[in-house]
Amino acid sequence: MNPAITEQIKWNAPSFSYTDYIATFNLHARQHVHLVFHNPSISRIQSPILEGDYPDRRMAYFSDMDDVRAKQPALEQVVSELIALMDEQA
Repeated sequence: MNPAITEQIKWNAPSFSYTDYIATFNLHARQHVHLVFHNPSISRIQSPILEGDYPDRRMAYFSDMDDVRAKQPALEQVVSELIALMDEQA
């Protein structure tokens, strides 16, 4: 992944940023891992792992480690596309 991505705490949960925030884990979910992509540029990305039709965020859900492994290529593609969009806006 991109070494310029940093991790910090936002909303009392692990969050990731590049030049701006990328995503934050929703720690309230118990039945799955819930990752909230809350950068406005995420709405421009089409991916089967992104859910929701919000103007400024999308969700990704992972049921277990097998699901994480299965979705890893798509997740990496989403993050790469989002970074490219953020670079365009810089």
